[in-house]
Amino acid sequence: MDGESGAVTPVPSMVPLYAGKNMAGTCQLEIDVMPADMGAYWISPYQAEDLVEGQTYTLAWATHGAVEGTLYNFTLTAQIVAKDGALIPTSWQKPVSLACSSHDLKQEVHKYHGDFTPCAFQVDISVPSKLVGKRAVLTALWLDANMMPHEMIAEPVSFVSSTMGRRLATNGWAIEQKKTVQQRGFGKKVQTKLANLRKHCNAQDLRYAIGAGMNLVQHMKNVMAPTSGA
Repeated sequence: MDGESGAVTPVPSMVPLYAGKNMAGTCQLEIDVMPADMGAYWISPYQAEDLVEGQTYTLAWATHGAVEGTLYNFTLTAQIVAKDGALIPTSWQKPVSLACSSHDLKQEVHKYHGDFTPCAFQVDISVPSKLVGKRAVLTALWLDANMMPHEMIAEPVSFVSSTMGRRLATNGWAIEQKKTVQQRGFGKKVQTKLANLRKHCNAQDLRYAIGAGMNLVQHMKNVMAPTSGA
């Protein structure tokens, strides 16, 4: 956030620019490549899970170039995941001012850590009632040292009520002895019940989106400007 690390490897490249079939000039691009553990990523949540209303959870994330002990401003938001995979903004926001630390990390780092402890930002939140029953992604927003905006989306989580029972609740279950039957498969009555269950248990397609960020430095060379006649 405060500058590039020595681990960044610049990859220069040149791209020709054409106006129709004629080359009008060239531009130079620099692609900065860095190890994954030097980038920005969510530490928690790192996978889909249920967050229960009224309970407190620790959110943790890392950013590129953060200096330990320096305060940075973030805005945490939540976006609802629609059935088609689209993200719908909500009114929930939590502005926080935090300093990252490589000590006393409350969450286990499951990815990108490269066998060392990252300088992580951590904040405790409680599940707001307005999000109960929703499936959403948490988003961290911030500005870097060059005032460029960044948006980092976590894995989708489900906000559930504290009174909601487990999906496979054992209340009311009992063992009942049935007579022995000499037939293969389920009877029509059982098949009908299974069909009714499948109506709301059908799997849905998962939608994924992959994004990448790039700092673009452009130099124009040999630009051919049209000349006007007398």
